[in-house]
Amino acid sequence: MAVIVLDAGAAQSAVCAVRGGVATGAAVHLLARKRGMHGYRLVLVGICASSVLGAATSFLYLRADIGKAAQAVAWTIGSLNARGRHEVRVVAMGLAVLAPVVLAYERRLTLWEMGDDTAAALGVPPERSRLVLLGEDRARTVPFVAPTRSRPAG
Repeated sequence: MAVIVLDAGAAQSAVCAVRGGVATGAAVHLLARKRGMHGYRLVLVGICASSVLGAATSFLYLRADIGKAAQAVAWTIGSLNARGRHEVRVVAMGLAVLAPVVLAYERRLTLWEMGDDTAAALGVPPERSRLVLLGEDRARTVPFVAPTRSRPAG
């Protein structure tokens, strides 16, 4: 969207993508919280958000000039062509920094499988755990996806 609407380059598009992902995750989380969080509600709200944002992206592709639309599609699809050791290091560092968060929450995740009420009764705050793990998920996506995005020409 940033390529079409803001005429953004690769770096600006990446920043906008991160901001959009965080905003979408927060919106889905807030919309799914009505009268307590339930897994099925979170999934359904996420599917709805994906559909709405996908439709908005398709609309922008159709309304943009062909050059901008092609640039936006190339950025959206991404590629591993001509990637080297630097990109592998970025992914490895992201994994090294963020994997301990998931490992620290391993016990909580096991208890969380039994449901929010049971996990809370056993001392696991489900809301806090959910927020930490959703934030970790968003942060983990960046170093894994960023290297696949197209580089500026030149």
